[in-house]
Amino acid sequence: MRIRCLLNLFSINPIKTFATLLLIIFSQLAYAITESTNDIEIQAPWIRLPPPVSNNSAGYFVLQNKSENTYILTGISSSISDDISIHETQIKDDKYSMMPVKELTIKPNSEVIFQPKGLHLMFMGIKQPLTLGQEVEVILHFANKEEIAVYFVVSKMPTTENDDQHDHHNHH
Repeated sequence: MRIRCLLNLFSINPIKTFATLLLIIFSQLAYAITESTNDIEIQAPWIRLPPPVSNNSAGYFVLQNKSENTYILTGISSSISDDISIHETQIKDDKYSMMPVKELTIKPNSEVIFQPKGLHLMFMGIKQPLTLGQEVEVILHFANKEEIAVYFVVSKMPTTENDDQHDHHNHH
């Protein structure tokens, strides 16, 4: 039965279906990307695909400190923007606001999650339009002078009914 369903799926338009399956497979592989040093591991890095009218976006990932040392994330750089910072979403009186975070302390044997409506990277003034699936090199700078190059994948952000309240497009 499964084989017949799969064959029926391909008989609709084999080229489009095959391309769609490849896109699904590669997008899942992109989310499995892990960048690491001996102490720091970065998982699932992605940048929200901004709408065509915006040159701002946000980046998300999981940062794990697998060491007994404290790390301090002090900056971010990338060729796509000269203005990248860490922000934290705060909710007050049912309104979302973004507060810049000058530096972020990552305690030993802990993880920090950069996610929508939480901690995130803000990419302001993106120099050229981003495309779905594009890989963007982002450098994380730490207080100990260590730098980690991470490849973020440009992806669509899942939509929710509260997205209208958390808009980076006109931020700053």
